[in-house]
Amino acid sequence: MSDSEPEANDVVATKQGNRMRNTLKDSKGLIPFAILGGILGVVVIHPVAMMASWFEASTVSSLEASSLVDFVRERFALIFQLHQFPMGGIYAAIGGAIGLGFGLFSAALHRDARAIRYFEGELARNIPSLIDAGESERVEFKASVRWDYAHRRVNRSLENMIAKTLAGFFNHKGGMLLIGVADTGEVLGLENDLRTLRHQNRDGFQRCVTDIVKTRLGGDLCTLLHFAFRCVDGMDVCLVAIESARRPVYVEEDKAAKFYVRTGNCTRELNIREAMSHAAGRWPNFPA
Repeated sequence: MSDSEPEANDVVATKQGNRMRNTLKDSKGLIPFAILGGILGVVVIHPVAMMASWFEASTVSSLEASSLVDFVRERFALIFQLHQFPMGGIYAAIGGAIGLGFGLFSAALHRDARAIRYFEGELARNIPSLIDAGESERVEFKASVRWDYAHRRVNRSLENMIAKTLAGFFNHKGGMLLIGVADTGEVLGLENDLRTLRHQNRDGFQRCVTDIVKTRLGGDLCTLLHFAFRCVDGMDVCLVAIESARRPVYVEEDKAAKFYVRTGNCTRELNIREAMSHAAGRWPNFPA
């Protein structure tokens, strides 16, 4: 046996041990949810179930408020009597199962949020490398969202250029849009754009881009955007990672829906025939 084989076995054993520890840690985190669910099952679900059975056995028109209150009080007191423990145990198990399910759901959300944060952190670290590599089929540079560098003023029509670029990525294989970087790769930053926003920070900028997608392309696409920011050469740059869409994405221009797709290192508009052919191949199960 070579020296490398024991080392490889040690690595595998270490990974397995880490997975086991993480599993045990996650399992311990579910215990409070199960306990709380069991308590709620006994003190909430059980009395509610008894009240429901009482209503079924009684005529609603003949009920008196005092009789209902007395019933609830008496039944609640019975819960803690010895002969009611088996029934209480059943409701505790039901509540515990509900609490456990909620705990699993919360843990899944936490893992997803942690994965997204990791993903965004990795993107932020890779921004300088993406700038150095230049534009490609999966990467596009935009100097700004609404600040016109040629005329030194706000130009809201530039937002439509952002919408077209995003639509092109949505309709292809996804990609990455770097905002605050000129076509030449020169870093221009977000400062001029930020001055035009109500909230002049990264959150405000992210909201601005999301609003462009929501109003011009469709709110359902916002979940396919992932943002990362990085200070490059003393200036903020925004990277928008775009997932491919699950439906055709159109841009409304001059009261007409236009179809854009990413080809090479540019975004191209397709005519009706080309758009239909692309959509049929890209989303074969999507209704025309």
